[in-house]
Amino acid sequence: ERIARNLHLRKLLTGELYGPLTGKPGIDKPWLLEFPEETIKNFPFIGKTVFRYLYDNNIGHLDDVVIVFEGKEITNREFIESIIDTASALKKMGVKEGDFVSVCLPNTPESACFLYACSILGAVADFIDPIASEEGLKSYLDISNPKYLITMDMAYDKFKNLIKEKGITDVIVTSPVESLIPSDDERIEEDNLAFQARDCEYMESTSANIRTFKKFMKDGRGAYTLEEMEVPYEPLRPVSVVHSGGTTGTPKGVLMSNDNLNSFATQIMNTTLGYKRDNTLLSLMPEFVGYGLSLGLHVARVAGMKTYMIPKYIPEEIDELIAKFKPNVVTGSPAHLELFAESEMLRNEKVDLSGLDSFIVGGSAIHPKVENKGNGLLFENGSSNKVKKGYGFTENNCAVTMCINNEVNELGGCGVPLPFTEVTIYDNKNQRDCGYDEEGEVCVTGPDLMLEYLNNLEENKLALRVHSDGKVWFHSGDLGVINKRGLFKCTGRIKDLIIRYNGQKVYPDDVEKLLSAHVDVKYISLVGTQDKDHFNGEVPIAFVVFNEGATLETSKSSLKDFAEEKLVSYAVPEEYFQIEAMPKTKTGKVDKKVLRPMVTLDEETKTYKMVPVGKKN
Repeated sequence: ERIARNLHLRKLLTGELYGPLTGKPGIDKPWLLEFPEETIKNFPFIGKTVFRYLYDNNIGHLDDVVIVFEGKEITNREFIESIIDTASALKKMGVKEGDFVSVCLPNTPESACFLYACSILGAVADFIDPIASEEGLKSYLDISNPKYLITMDMAYDKFKNLIKEKGITDVIVTSPVESLIPSDDERIEEDNLAFQARDCEYMESTSANIRTFKKFMKDGRGAYTLEEMEVPYEPLRPVSVVHSGGTTGTPKGVLMSNDNLNSFATQIMNTTLGYKRDNTLLSLMPEFVGYGLSLGLHVARVAGMKTYMIPKYIPEEIDELIAKFKPNVVTGSPAHLELFAESEMLRNEKVDLSGLDSFIVGGSAIHPKVENKGNGLLFENGSSNKVKKGYGFTENNCAVTMCINNEVNELGGCGVPLPFTEVTIYDNKNQRDCGYDEEGEVCVTGPDLMLEYLNNLEENKLALRVHSDGKVWFHSGDLGVINKRGLFKCTGRIKDLIIRYNGQKVYPDDVEKLLSAHVDVKYISLVGTQDKDHFNGEVPIAFVVFNEGATLETSKSSLKDFAEEKLVSYAVPEEYFQIEAMPKTKTGKVDKKVLRPMVTLDEETKTYKMVPVGKKN
């Protein structure tokens, strides 16, 4: 039905058919003219698990190198065998259909295997950020309540209290370079015993079975065949959780199905973004965010691309990595683009970028100066493509719109919606779709849209709403417009979300609730202001009303320490200002429109200062 409708709309837009259009971009879909008719006509329904889609697409290319990790090359054959071995070890450990397996790892071949291994068993891979604080990790585990945890050795200590509290039954501890360290069977047993001996007191105090990754794999490898393990495909079966929001204790778990990930992959492979066999990808985004899991991992694996897998998020290395690997596709953040655009090495050495088809950037807005400078460097060094910006959110895999070619890639714009992703600009007050160039809330539906926020009925009611067409639409909280060509531009945010220069999101409500627990704080409110160190993004600034007897002078040091202990680093306020009372709206809410202009940046000293504005009640 969706294919037939899109083909009919495209023929109305081209003039092949005569008939009325509505004047509403969300219904007329003028962006369909940017895609060949064959792309729309032949869009397949996959009807497979993510593992089976990867397997079937690559079974004829088993000797192709598909992952390069720290210099080690891994073929399709080796990767698929590792997935099956991992599934066997998980099943031997007790993992069954519907179970949640929390995966707390950086980008490694092992972390990638867990997505597909869980898919084989009908389990759900729950990806969480290994650099989160103990409190942050607890908030992730509170959502999925897993019995099984895979974590790296450097994060293991943060989980010790949580393993007991959450009743986790099995813990696997691995190294980020696990795949680079060969071990014989005897050494595996010795290393596991040595690991347990180092922590014997804790091991004896918990009922959880805690062991090394190599011991886990040795115990389970070959215990089951693929045929004995693989569950049949079922529509809407969940396969992964990635987390959206939650800089303190209230993240949301975005539950994705096999169909969500596969539909997104199919859409991307049917664009001009370069996701195809024989091309190479430099994957810079972590898999515990939707962007990294989809564009960085699954789409590339299904397409059969060679991926240069980077375990650490270090934007400063972007120019060296591009010069070294000469990728056809790069997936990065505005922070990567800013450093790329400023690279004297790439300019002075005239590094050949003619093979770079797609420098994809998403996560937050890009400053026009950075965008222009990045485009300039690409063209100077031989590329024929501008920076390919994307707009989207975790709830829809990552990308909703993309700059698929230079023609739809306007400065400050975000391209056009993907062919089978439905986008409308919505007037919430009048409950109607907006017309061309009319600002409203960005709403999305389609095959890529998440199943739900896991175990969060309240947020589901707010975000997932049925419109008059009977479809469930995701309300993004963003404002946007679409013009008559179908080009989309994000114009602002309904929510008070603060987006850092590298795309990391700070949710003021979360931070405010936590910092309000400080003994000297009566009221606190967070706003975003211009980042003094980067063209892109904002930094959080805290306005504080202190309890009687406390002042900024006496309490600032302990409040900063409290924030650094409780929050992830990017959510810690950049500066604190004391005010006598919070400005309020007529309905009694804190009026952040008053607070925002009270922050000013002294360009000379690069410091933030408070400038009182108006009367505060």
